[in-house]
Amino acid sequence: FVLYPYPFPPQNIFFHYTTFFFYFQCTIILKKGIIILNCIFPCEKIYTKRKISIQGATMKHIIIFLTGGFGYNILELLWRGRTHPSMFFAGGLCLVLIYNISQFFKELSLVKKSLLSSFAITAVEIITGVIVNVKMNLHVWDYSVLPLNIIGQISLIYSFLWFLLSAVMIKTFDFLERKSLIK
Repeated sequence: FVLYPYPFPPQNIFFHYTTFFFYFQCTIILKKGIIILNCIFPCEKIYTKRKISIQGATMKHIIIFLTGGFGYNILELLWRGRTHPSMFFAGGLCLVLIYNISQFFKELSLVKKSLLSSFAITAVEIITGVIVNVKMNLHVWDYSVLPLNIIGQISLIYSFLWFLLSAVMIKTFDFLERKSLIK
Protein backbone atom coordinates (compact mmCIF):
# COMPACT_ATOMS: atom_id res chain seq x y z
CA PHE A 1 0.00 0.00 0.00
CA VAL A 2 1.49 3.29 -1.06
CA LEU A 3 -0.08 6.72 -0.68
CA TYR A 4 1.72 9.48 -2.56
CA PRO A 5 0.88 13.17 -2.61
CA TYR A 6 2.15 14.51 -5.92
CA PRO A 7 4.41 16.40 -6.15
CA PHE A 8 5.90 15.03 -2.93
CA PRO A 9 7.72 17.75 -0.97
CA PRO A 10 10.94 17.18 0.96
CA GLN A 11 10.52 16.91 4.71
CA ASN A 12 10.68 19.89 7.07
CA ILE A 13 9.65 22.53 4.53
CA PHE A 14 6.62 24.76 4.23
CA PHE A 15 3.99 23.97 1.64
CA HIS A 16 2.86 26.74 -0.63
CA TYR A 17 -0.11 27.38 -2.87
CA THR A 18 -0.23 24.46 -5.29
CA THR A 19 -2.40 21.74 -6.76
CA PHE A 20 -2.01 18.21 -5.42
CA PHE A 21 -2.93 14.91 -6.89
CA PHE A 22 -3.33 12.02 -4.49
CA TYR A 23 -2.10 8.81 -6.03
CA PHE A 24 -3.16 5.59 -4.38
CA GLN A 25 -1.70 2.25 -5.40
CA CYS A 26 -2.20 -1.19 -3.96
CA THR A 27 -0.39 -4.11 -5.58
CA ILE A 28 -1.23 -7.67 -4.64
CA ILE A 29 0.78 -10.59 -5.99
CA LEU A 30 -1.05 -13.91 -6.07
CA LYS A 31 -0.28 -17.25 -7.66
CA LYS A 32 -2.82 -16.40 -10.37
CA GLY A 33 -1.31 -13.02 -11.23
CA ILE A 34 -1.04 -9.44 -10.07
CA ILE A 35 -3.90 -7.14 -9.09
CA ILE A 36 -3.18 -3.42 -9.16
CA LEU A 37 -5.69 -0.89 -7.86
CA ASN A 38 -4.99 2.71 -8.83
CA CYS A 39 -6.90 5.89 -8.11
CA ILE A 40 -6.01 9.53 -8.64
CA PHE A 41 -7.78 12.20 -6.59
CA PRO A 42 -7.43 15.81 -7.77
CA CYS A 43 -7.64 18.51 -5.17
CA GLU A 44 -7.47 22.09 -6.31
CA LYS A 45 -5.43 24.84 -4.76
CA ILE A 46 -4.29 23.67 -1.37
CA TYR A 47 -2.69 26.42 0.67
CA THR A 48 -1.08 25.72 3.97
CA LYS A 49 1.91 26.82 5.98
CA ARG A 50 2.06 23.81 8.27
CA LYS A 51 5.55 22.53 8.84
CA ILE A 52 6.11 18.82 8.40
CA SER A 53 7.66 17.53 11.60
CA ILE A 54 7.84 14.23 13.43
CA GLN A 55 8.49 15.83 16.81
CA GLY A 56 5.78 14.78 19.25
CA ALA A 57 4.07 12.73 16.59
CA THR A 58 5.52 9.39 17.65
CA MET A 59 3.72 9.06 20.99
CA LYS A 60 0.51 10.48 19.54
CA HIS A 61 0.60 7.92 16.73
CA ILE A 62 1.32 5.08 19.16
CA ILE A 63 -1.72 6.05 21.22
CA ILE A 64 -3.87 6.33 18.09
CA PHE A 65 -2.57 2.95 16.87
CA LEU A 66 -3.39 1.27 20.20
CA THR A 67 -6.82 2.92 20.25
CA GLY A 68 -7.51 1.72 16.71
CA GLY A 69 -6.31 -1.79 17.47
CA PHE A 70 -8.40 -2.21 20.60
CA GLY A 71 -11.34 -0.32 19.11
CA TYR A 72 -11.44 -2.46 15.98
CA ASN A 73 -11.23 -5.67 18.02
CA ILE A 74 -14.21 -4.49 20.07
CA LEU A 75 -16.07 -3.53 16.87
CA GLU A 76 -15.43 -6.99 15.42
CA LEU A 77 -16.58 -8.71 18.59
CA LEU A 78 -19.81 -6.72 18.48
CA TRP A 79 -20.31 -7.23 14.71
CA ARG A 80 -19.22 -10.88 14.22
CA GLY A 81 -18.81 -12.23 17.73
CA ARG A 82 -15.13 -13.06 17.18
CA THR A 83 -11.84 -11.45 16.20
CA HIS A 84 -8.22 -12.34 15.45
CA PRO A 85 -4.91 -10.80 16.63
CA SER A 86 -4.11 -9.67 13.08
CA MET A 87 -7.15 -7.39 13.28
CA PHE A 88 -5.51 -5.48 16.12
CA PHE A 89 -2.65 -4.47 13.83
CA ALA A 90 -4.92 -3.76 10.85
CA GLY A 91 -7.27 -1.66 13.00
CA GLY A 92 -4.40 0.28 14.54
CA LEU A 93 -2.86 1.01 11.15
CA CYS A 94 -6.23 2.07 9.73
CA LEU A 95 -6.90 4.57 12.52
CA VAL A 96 -3.41 6.06 12.12
CA LEU A 97 -4.06 6.41 8.37
CA ILE A 98 -7.43 8.08 9.01
CA TYR A 99 -5.80 10.47 11.47
CA ASN A 100 -2.96 11.32 9.08
CA ILE A 101 -5.38 11.90 6.21
CA SER A 102 -7.59 14.12 8.39
CA GLN A 103 -4.63 16.18 9.61
CA PHE A 104 -2.52 16.39 6.49
CA PHE A 105 -5.37 17.20 4.12
CA LYS A 106 -7.33 19.67 6.25
CA GLU A 107 -8.37 21.64 3.18
CA LEU A 108 -10.32 18.71 1.72
CA SER A 109 -14.01 18.28 2.39
CA LEU A 110 -15.21 15.62 4.81
CA VAL A 111 -16.47 13.54 1.87
CA LYS A 112 -13.09 13.59 0.09
CA LYS A 113 -11.17 12.78 3.28
CA SER A 114 -13.61 9.95 4.05
CA LEU A 115 -13.31 8.59 0.52
CA LEU A 116 -9.52 8.68 0.70
CA SER A 117 -9.65 7.00 4.13
CA SER A 118 -12.04 4.34 2.83
CA PHE A 119 -9.60 3.51 0.01
CA ALA A 120 -6.73 3.33 2.51
CA ILE A 121 -8.70 1.00 4.82
CA THR A 122 -9.74 -1.18 1.89
CA ALA A 123 -6.08 -1.41 0.83
CA VAL A 124 -5.06 -2.45 4.35
CA GLU A 125 -7.92 -4.96 4.36
CA ILE A 126 -6.92 -6.60 1.07
CA ILE A 127 -3.23 -6.72 1.96
CA THR A 128 -4.01 -8.19 5.39
CA GLY A 129 -6.48 -10.61 3.80
CA VAL A 130 -3.99 -11.86 1.24
CA ILE A 131 -1.35 -12.39 3.92
CA VAL A 132 -3.57 -13.82 6.68
CA ASN A 133 -6.28 -15.62 4.70
CA VAL A 134 -4.71 -16.58 1.37
CA LYS A 135 -1.03 -17.12 2.19
CA MET A 136 -1.30 -18.29 5.83
CA ASN A 137 -4.71 -20.03 5.42
CA LEU A 138 -6.02 -18.70 8.74
CA HIS A 139 -9.51 -17.99 7.32
CA VAL A 140 -10.12 -14.94 9.51
CA TRP A 141 -12.81 -13.70 7.10
CA ASP A 142 -14.25 -14.58 3.72
CA TYR A 143 -16.34 -12.14 1.70
CA SER A 144 -16.74 -14.48 -1.28
CA VAL A 145 -20.47 -14.88 -0.56
CA LEU A 146 -21.01 -11.09 -0.64
CA PRO A 147 -21.69 -9.25 -3.89
CA LEU A 148 -19.04 -6.90 -5.26
CA ASN A 149 -16.13 -8.75 -3.62
CA ILE A 150 -12.56 -9.07 -4.88
CA ILE A 151 -10.97 -12.48 -4.25
CA GLY A 152 -13.16 -12.83 -1.17
CA GLN A 153 -10.95 -10.42 0.80
CA ILE A 154 -12.64 -7.07 0.23
CA SER A 155 -16.19 -6.07 -0.60
CA LEU A 156 -17.43 -2.73 -1.87
CA ILE A 157 -20.25 -3.04 0.67
CA TYR A 158 -17.69 -2.95 3.48
CA SER A 159 -15.77 -0.17 1.69
CA PHE A 160 -18.93 1.93 1.98
CA LEU A 161 -19.12 1.09 5.70
CA TRP A 162 -15.44 2.15 6.03
CA PHE A 163 -16.40 5.42 4.33
CA LEU A 164 -19.09 6.04 6.98
CA LEU A 165 -16.81 5.00 9.85
CA SER A 166 -14.03 7.22 8.46
CA ALA A 167 -16.36 10.23 8.43
CA VAL A 168 -17.22 9.62 12.09
CA MET A 169 -13.54 9.26 13.05
CA ILE A 170 -12.48 12.36 11.08
CA LYS A 171 -15.17 14.40 12.83
CA THR A 172 -14.01 12.93 16.15
CA PHE A 173 -10.40 13.93 15.45
CA ASP A 174 -11.56 17.43 14.45
CA PHE A 175 -13.56 17.72 17.69
CA LEU A 176 -10.62 16.51 19.81
CA GLU A 177 -8.31 18.96 18.06
CA ARG A 178 -10.73 21.88 18.63
CA LYS A 179 -10.91 20.97 22.32
CA SER A 180 -7.08 20.82 22.38
CA LEU A 181 -7.12 17.16 23.39
CA ILE A 182 -4.98 16.28 20.35
CA LYS A 183 -2.10 18.54 19.41
